[in-house]
Amino acid sequence: MTKKTFRLMTAAAGIALLSGAALAQADDKMGSNRASQGTAAMTPQAVGVEQTKLAADLVAYGRQAVDPIALLLAGQIEADIGGTETKREKTSEAAGDGAGAAAGTKTERARTTAASLFTEARTLARGDSELLARIERVANRKSKGRVEGPTVHRDSVRARTNDWYEVNFRGGEPARVVVIGDGDTDLDLYIYDQNGNQICTDTDYTDRLICSWNPAWTGPFRVKISNLGGVYNNYHLSTN
Repeated sequence: MTKKTFRLMTAAAGIALLSGAALAQADDKMGSNRASQGTAAMTPQAVGVEQTKLAADLVAYGRQAVDPIALLLAGQIEADIGGTETKREKTSEAAGDGAGAAAGTKTERARTTAASLFTEARTLARGDSELLARIERVANRKSKGRVEGPTVHRDSVRARTNDWYEVNFRGGEPARVVVIGDGDTDLDLYIYDQNGNQICTDTDYTDRLICSWNPAWTGPFRVKISNLGGVYNNYHLSTN
């Protein structure tokens, strides 16, 4: 065998290996876009999305238990999360009888912010000077504000209706989706990849929802928010 023939054979083998790898990657993209193993390193945005859910859970607990400390902690998290407000295109579809109806009564609530949570905490402190001083220290401190906070979209889903969004996530990085409603109805959250595979669900009996997974490759995912209640629900959708 001549040196030239050997070089040609080696080059051909290399091309075959590269082609095989490309085909394997294409085949992978026909499957489920969820990594089967391994842990992706957390990003600041992903942490911010998770903390959005934590803050909402603290708010719900604090109001139910009349606990000013829980509301104070929620306010501190909200102040530190930061984030970028954005508008996302959505489609909506009926999800059952009475879809879109505004049956029953609904009282609009003011948007929850760090400042409003500090105000609630002061009220629940009931004149406790030590607790009030702690609230003031937290409320007046400089917010950390994440450099790369979550992306937040605010919208409303009608009664018994599904809202759909398409969101891109990067392969090899954690993907996080959080939906926080206004508390009036039960919401469910579903995530599907570009091939229609169901990747994640959160179908508890609240409207505070989170889905976490690691995409195998960069691509689009469909996010479905289902309103199971008889009135509309104002929510915010946070993603990294």
